[in-house]
Amino acid sequence: GAELSVDYSYQLQDVWLVDASLKGLLPLNQARENWRLGNGVQSNQLQIIQSELQLDLLRQFNQIKLGGWLAYQYHQQSRKNFVINGVQKNIGRITETVQTAWLGAAIESTSDDGAVKMRLEGGLPLWVHTTNSSVKGVFNKRAGFRLGADLRLLLPWHLSGQDMSLVAGYQYKQLGDELIPGALWPKNSWQSMSLGMNVQW
Repeated sequence: GAELSVDYSYQLQDVWLVDASLKGLLPLNQARENWRLGNGVQSNQLQIIQSELQLDLLRQFNQIKLGGWLAYQYHQQSRKNFVINGVQKNIGRITETVQTAWLGAAIESTSDDGAVKMRLEGGLPLWVHTTNSSVKGVFNKRAGFRLGADLRLLLPWHLSGQDMSLVAGYQYKQLGDELIPGALWPKNSWQSMSLGMNVQW
């Protein structure tokens, strides 16, 4: 998929930084999943979309920033074209939507020349609201966590006079493990890696 992001930063009283970001993950293709179930093997097509709004409040300590953040994340997985033990099933599309509010802490470090910037963060869910089109009811267990790491390298050239950076990121998230009447939301783990370009105005 492709990730698009918009960031806005505001310096407050020289030592405080307020940062707001909006990110969106757009699917460029549909992946094929394979599952080993109790009654055999299932395969299906999978498409994922995700968006997130995050607000940071960080305090500057020389080349290090420390602080906290709040985020709202919308994550949707859509599955179709189910094949079980080689037989096409007329199930239709099944959609699972996971909405989460997160609270976390972060540390950022920047090199003396500003060419390298690293960020580490971790968070816990404040609110979880998960629905599945094939299940009645809502899953809302707040068990889980997320971890993230980002690295930004300033490039030696510019675009229309603006700084350009190479950005790499890794995210790990775990939610789920909840049983409601008639349905189980198993423990889910998501991992994502990203590599891209950043232009800063």
